[in-house]
Amino acid sequence: MGLSEDSYRLLFDESPLPIMLFDPQSFQLLAVNDAVVNLYSYTRAELLGMKLTALKVLEDDPELAEAEADARARSEARSKTGRAQGAWRGTKKHRKKDGSVFDIAITSHPVSVDGRLAMMAIGVDVTETRRLEAQLRQAQKMDAIGQLAGGVAHDFNNMLATVLSYADLSAMALGPDHPVAPDLAQITAAAQRGAALTRQLLAFSRQTPIEPKVLSLNVAVAYLEPMLRRLIGATIAVSTVLAEDLGAIKADPGHVDQILVNLVVNARDAMPRGGRLVLETRNAVLDHAAAGTAGVNPGNYVVLTVRDTGCGMDAGTQARIFEPFFTTKEVGKGTGLGLSTVFGIVKQSGGNVTVRSEPGRGATFEILLPRVEPVARSIPAAAAAIGRGTATLLLVEDDEPVRKAVRRLLAGRGYSVLVAPGPREALDILRAEGDAVHLLVTDVVMPEMDGLTLAAKVRERYPRIKVLFMSGYTEHVAAKGAALGPRDHFIQKPFSFVQIVAAVKRALVESRETSWQVT
Repeated sequence: MGLSEDSYRLLFDESPLPIMLFDPQSFQLLAVNDAVVNLYSYTRAELLGMKLTALKVLEDDPELAEAEADARARSEARSKTGRAQGAWRGTKKHRKKDGSVFDIAITSHPVSVDGRLAMMAIGVDVTETRRLEAQLRQAQKMDAIGQLAGGVAHDFNNMLATVLSYADLSAMALGPDHPVAPDLAQITAAAQRGAALTRQLLAFSRQTPIEPKVLSLNVAVAYLEPMLRRLIGATIAVSTVLAEDLGAIKADPGHVDQILVNLVVNARDAMPRGGRLVLETRNAVLDHAAAGTAGVNPGNYVVLTVRDTGCGMDAGTQARIFEPFFTTKEVGKGTGLGLSTVFGIVKQSGGNVTVRSEPGRGATFEILLPRVEPVARSIPAAAAAIGRGTATLLLVEDDEPVRKAVRRLLAGRGYSVLVAPGPREALDILRAEGDAVHLLVTDVVMPEMDGLTLAAKVRERYPRIKVLFMSGYTEHVAAKGAALGPRDHFIQKPFSFVQIVAAVKRALVESRETSWQVT
């Protein structure tokens, strides 16, 4: 294909894409346009003294080096037969003059310039595109793991609820002085550790039910500080720098505790020989540029900074620290869920997590949470006391062991408990006993009809009945974005005897000031 001088200049010199001509046998660069000079940061003279292979990253990819050798052999064979090398398309890793590596998509094909056979290669820097593709794959992987975590949690929490409930029933029946009491305490402790692990999985997958409250990070830090000091040991000095005018945030208090504990434990493990840990709070106002860098929307934020003097991290580790199950700790010394849990909680609360670190120079984690205006809260007046044995509950639970255990726990407290294995049976009971029922205690995820739909049907006919939802799996609720009303309460499975009784009492005597949403 012959090119006139004008066509050549238009196509070659004026193109915004990097274009180079090279010899198909020696790979010697014959001509480069300004876009190539700008991309690689070499001068034109330097480039014309180089071979194309000098720009490629061959030593890091043996297979690529072998492919290049095969291509050279094929080119030499074609030149001997007088046939031009065919077109080629692919993506390579190239190196700039400063040593930085980038991905470039290349399309090359044979051309004739002034009667000379050459190869024209047109490139596109696709480094950012590949980075975004990798982020998308990571997001899809995390979403899949989140779905798996939620599904496992549903069944696992039901089993743990059964274990905890029957352990409590046995402990109450035998008394604290019985020889078996210590064994039951160990069973309860093991089940609670399993529940804590499940909560971490759900927090990571952002499927944990939350009840956000307006609160102060300063209060949370001050409340946990004594426990955190015991947690990290005497070899690490802890200091707090708390802003006096710190704004309020809206978050689940338990989630805030998880953030603090996980970050502090992570810092402790990075300082096995001791060091210094600083917890700092401050206000921040982020404009569009700062918010873009921080990965949040512009606005007012409260910032929690956790800074340590530990071993630090390289860039590769930093890129993976929020992945679930990724850990640099020895086998058996870390689940890989701590930082992914923090990430899930903070994202669930509308914020973001950033990290700065270098090997040997410690790490600084910054948690950004939206700042809100504090609101005055009145203490809800208790309704006429519904004392022991005076309230009638309708318990709806499709898991038989959980249903039997919860019925025994609540009946032992003196409540009159009607039980139904599913929503259809519950509606039948209400037709006969509806006027006597004070509280509907229902699982959220059940076959045929979920707890939310059941509660809506109950309210149509018995609007005064309050509702206590319980679940070990909230993805169904989150998908619907179900707003729970002023008389609705929620308890996460698994729960202890004390927790379920307290939740029932609150549901019976309290009205929420505002509705809240399970997400």
